[in-house]
Parts: sequence; structure tokens; C-alpha cells
Amino acid sequence: MDKNIIEKIADTIYKLQPRFGSASLLEGLVRRFGLFQGRIKYDEGYWELDKDVEVKYAWSGAEYGWSNPIFKARYVNDNTWECCLGFGRHRVWLQFNTETGDVVNIDTDDAPSECCWEGYDDVEDRIKIVKRYINR
Repeated sequence: MDKNIIEKIADTIYKLQPRFGSASLLEGLVRRFGLFQGRIKYDEGYWELDKDVEVKYAWSGAEYGWSNPIFKARYVNDNTWECCLGFGRHRVWLQFNTETGDVVNIDTDDAPSECCWEGYDDVEDRIKIVKRYINR
């Protein structure tokens, strides 16, 4: 994998840090482990990549909403990698083209929110918010 593509994807993920604090964690993990397939979890003071975990969809979360974060990411196909950022019950899923590093798909949760999504309940409005951050 081209290191410049990994850097571009990590930079894009980090742009969402003001809205999803877990973006800074995932950005660092992508820089360290590359575009991983499987689960990365923080346990007993270190990050561990488990490539043998079957990942049917990208996911992220943490115990009690903040401790022991977990990220699951996967290759959707040969040239698409998918990851997820979470904030409580709120999520954004990102798919990247692994040949260009460009975002090719964005999806969000549809749970009601005043805090995370500024009261926007429509998924299309939430996708526009994510695109604004990514395009900065």
C-alpha cells in the first residue's frame, strides 16, 4: 500500500476530530497499522490488532462510552476500505478508495441528537456536515 494514500486517509479521518473525538485515535492507528482489516482494541495500556476477528461491518465504541476503545475496520472489496467513528450512540461510517485515498461513501446514524448533530435529524443533512469537515 502506498504510504501517501495511508497518510491522506489518516489526514481525512483527523479532520472529523472536532465532532468525533475518536477520530484522533483512529487517525493514529491508521498511521501505525495501515488500513487494517479486523479489530484494534486498547487493553491494559497498549493497542492490539486482531486480524483474525471477522468484521461484517465497520464499528467503533468503548466501555462506559470512553474507556478501552475498540475499532473494527474492513475491506469492502479490493479497492474500498471502511471505518467508523463513534460518539456515544452516534456514528459516521466512511469508505475510502484505496487507490486514491478519496472518500467514496459516507453514512451516519439516524438517532435523534441535539448535541452531536446540532439537531439535524435527516441523514442527508448529517452527511453534509461531515463533508464540510472533510473538505476543510
